[in-house]
Amino acid sequence: HSDQVSTSDDEPVVLKEIKKVPKIAGRLRYFQNEWAKITDDEFILSSLHGYRIPFIQEPKQGSSIKEQSFSNNEEKIFLSEIEKLLEK
Repeated sequence: HSDQVSTSDDEPVVLKEIKKVPKIAGRLRYFQNEWAKITDDEFILSSLHGYRIPFIQEPKQGSSIKEQSFSNNEEKIFLSEIEKLLEK
């Protein structure tokens, strides 16, 4: 399914239906060649590999991490919700 529309320059633009993909996040690196076709901006192209925050100094943990404990029922709920997220 595709539709044609006109822009203000009267050039036809083809709109294609986007297929549903199982995983949305973390897919930019798979399209590096396409990004390289539309930009030569080094920041954008290097960000496709992952962005590193330029900290002035290494962040420090202010307090120790306390391990959480949950009931069996809460754990079942968490695992169920995680499974639902992974299915998306």
